[in-house]
Amino acid sequence: MANQPPDLTTILKRQLDCSLEMLAKAVELCPDDAWADEAGHAPVWEQVYHALFWFNAWLRDWSKPIEYPEFHIKEALAIKRRSGSLIDRHQMSTYLTKVRADYEVFMTGLGEGSLLAEGTAFGRKWTVADRLLGQVRHIQHHVGYLNAILSTTRGIRVHWIGYGER
Repeated sequence: MANQPPDLTTILKRQLDCSLEMLAKAVELCPDDAWADEAGHAPVWEQVYHALFWFNAWLRDWSKPIEYPEFHIKEALAIKRRSGSLIDRHQMSTYLTKVRADYEVFMTGLGEGSLLAEGTAFGRKWTVADRLLGQVRHIQHHVGYLNAILSTTRGIRVHWIGYGER
């Protein structure tokens, strides 16, 4: 039995874990002076918050309401820049830890048979597999955006983290 191939839920989780790890690395590597920099782009903190909030909103029990952190900034969800608002790195790191914990609980409750289960949110029906794959794409989109900002303005890059490459 030990030589059984992993189930699809395990494989999808591996990819989500790598995506989240790359986002966490962007938070870690971002210099303090770049965290809130709005010079021609949405600031790093806003990109990270947007990615984490929606990750948490999509990968949860949809029978319960969305939980908003106490520091929630509504405009940040749509990445609408405005001066004065800020979620600091400590708040974001704490939120990242909470999002990861919630995600682990969500994934623990899934079996391969549940990947095709449908739920309705945001005006459409989605399978659990759609939600998982969509978040791999969503997180990687924002990691790419952060890499573009950090590499062009500070010479810093988040390197690729793939399954088994940590």
